[in-house]
Amino acid sequence: MTRDQFNTWRVAYGAFIDCAESQVEAATCAASWGQATAAFNTDELSQRRAVGMAAYYVGYLRENGGKSPDCLTN
Repeated sequence: MTRDQFNTWRVAYGAFIDCAESQVEAATCAASWGQATAAFNTDELSQRRAVGMAAYYVGYLRENGGKSPDCLTN
């Protein structure tokens, strides 16, 4: 991953976390993540997986107060 690619991912991740912390619908957050990271998901299956996992994680984070109960650093 180049520096520019990392910065693209970092900005997308920050926007995803901000969205997950908001009241925006999970599907909208997931779609935004998919668009922002499209360069990393070069085929349709990868793109669908990225959006699907993002939607799941929005719900997961919201259900757990923004933290993973599995993370020992919480």
